[in-house]
Amino acid sequence: MVPRLFEGAASVGAVVLDSRRIGKRGDQLQLEFLHVSNAYRKRGLGAQLFNLAKSVAREKGARRMYISATPSENTINFICGWGARLQTT
Repeated sequence: MVPRLFEGAASVGAVVLDSRRIGKRGDQLQLEFLHVSNAYRKRGLGAQLFNLAKSVAREKGARRMYISATPSENTINFICGWGARLQTT
């Protein structure tokens, strides 16, 4: 799954959800990539892409999404704001 958001011909956002099941129970799908261009942030586009990935994951029978992200404050706040729980190794 690789949906993109466009403004005209310019790609302004994208999300990638892997279709391979992972986890001890095989009940997770990995959110591999989510990006919204700087000029388009704070408009709800990231939430739109994140929710799309969650919906697709559910449709494919996943109970959870695994998200590995650069631990920037912006990224952590965004992901945790949508119900993700931070786990460190």
